[in-house]
Amino acid sequence: MSALREMRRRKGLSMEALARLTDTTASQINKLEKRQRRLTDDWLRKLARALACNPNDLIDDFIPAQPELGAPKHVFIPECGLSEIDETGPAAGVGHFLDYTVFRADWLKAISNVPCDKLLVYRVDDDSMEPTFRSGDHVLVEPTSDRIRGDGIYVMIVRSGLVIKRVVFSPEGNYVSVHSDNPVYPSHERVSRTSISLVGRVIWVGKRI
Repeated sequence: MSALREMRRRKGLSMEALARLTDTTASQINKLEKRQRRLTDDWLRKLARALACNPNDLIDDFIPAQPELGAPKHVFIPECGLSEIDETGPAAGVGHFLDYTVFRADWLKAISNVPCDKLLVYRVDDDSMEPTFRSGDHVLVEPTSDRIRGDGIYVMIVRSGLVIKRVVFSPEGNYVSVHSDNPVYPSHERVSRTSISLVGRVIWVGKRI
């Protein structure tokens, strides 16, 4: 059984019902489920929205933990905004869900040991980290489980939203310094480690031209 058919049935939808949600026909859904039509990125996004799932869930034989030979060539990573935090959905607790960003699975494996389904993408929306990041850039983030993995750039929870800041350890280890790369913004020295709530560390940036 195809992953699409299994997900549709799990959601209790008929082909006709899914067709209505995706503005297509039951015949097209049937062809997609029988692999008579290719599940393009556009189809995966549209179907995932209708089925309230990650597009990866609709790819046959998707292996998020180890994208080896035989696994899909591409994976979908949730893309989040920083302005607020969703209570439900793909970005629940870690940001405001915007869309999915597609990456090559082998490339992700080469730069991160974290399972693909745990990675996140954030869209930069201010100038506090210029010139390192500019508004509109995208950053790929590894979750930290609230552990700082050495000096680096992190996504942090602040009140009801998130920020991207440079974090530097103090020699004692109980404090950190939190910096904006843009000197117009203030830095914070000797911040108690226990007062910081981390989402993850930035490992890659996609810049606007």
